[in-house]
Amino acid sequence: MASIDAAGTTDVGRKRKGNEDSFLLDDDLGFYVLADGMGGHAAGEVASRIVVDSMRDFLRRFAADPAGAEQLPVADARLSKASNLLLNAVHIANQAVHQQAQKKISYQGMGSTVSAVLLSGDRLTAVNVGDSPIYLVRGGAVEEVSTPHTMMAEYKEMAPAAARNVGGHLQHVLTRAMGLKDRIEPAVREIRLSGGERVIICSDGLSDKVTPEEILAVAAQERPERAVNRLVSMANDRGGDDNITVIVARIGALNPGRSSGDPPGEASAGNQRGRRSIAVDYDTETASHRTYVSEIREEGVFLQTKEAVAAGEEIWLTFTRPTDGDSIMVGGRVASRSSSGIEVRFDNLSPDQRRWIASLSEDDI
Repeated sequence: MASIDAAGTTDVGRKRKGNEDSFLLDDDLGFYVLADGMGGHAAGEVASRIVVDSMRDFLRRFAADPAGAEQLPVADARLSKASNLLLNAVHIANQAVHQQAQKKISYQGMGSTVSAVLLSGDRLTAVNVGDSPIYLVRGGAVEEVSTPHTMMAEYKEMAPAAARNVGGHLQHVLTRAMGLKDRIEPAVREIRLSGGERVIICSDGLSDKVTPEEILAVAAQERPERAVNRLVSMANDRGGDDNITVIVARIGALNPGRSSGDPPGEASAGNQRGRRSIAVDYDTETASHRTYVSEIREEGVFLQTKEAVAAGEEIWLTFTRPTDGDSIMVGGRVASRSSSGIEVRFDNLSPDQRRWIASLSEDDI
């Protein structure tokens, strides 16, 4: 696993008397989680703490007993073992909150959001329930990799045009939350890493006040411990209406050699047909994958892949330069596909992006 530099902090904000957010950083596990509680009295604080502690204990137990992970009750054959482990941790935590809510009248109806990431090799798994966002920063861009479970988000998905006229009161009406039912359906996403990414997890006390672009600017410029404090200060300066919690994790260079994302039978970057290759992560609306390329043209690139990516489909490419590990993300569209891969045409590259792409050829890949 890559080296990780991570920091987190929480603040009550300017308007609330108590703090119902909980968070945890575990660099040894590569596990980072944030929970935003809800409920009367101290119930929200209790719910979020149960979520974080339950997931931590579950993951630590199976880290010490990997063989036991084969017997997990929740299994998705499309996902890696690490992702299935994280999904099971969410389900266990949901049951723990739900069961505790039945024991005391003051806890009835308590719940929590949860947003967590687990790093394993060159793969990141992001999972969430509720509306606490997870952002991924790479290639000079920021992307929300979590799925907001709110009435507003779901309405936008069903009727994008009409959603502009819907009142903001639906923005934080949750459609899913931990502990309200004995079963939950988390959103999960697997992402290939190239090294150098930043991961940001925050409660809506931050995301309501600070835009993703502002979060990008701070996370890209500051070390994690300075970034989290600066972001909290920004949210408080703009009202601090809610509890504010933020985690920033900076992923270092990945360990050299074959990674879990390398195609079977192919060499790792730097050892392909005697030529230096460039790692590329490519993301569609439904999936993320990794491959390597040894030729990039000004207008586009050919990716060797067996994945089902259709001609005309929008795609995002993140290239990592082998000389210094720097990376860039550019958009494109699949121009054509064949049995061996897909031809991608870049979309509207900026002058800086064109110069960066040109520098790859200068590196004699």
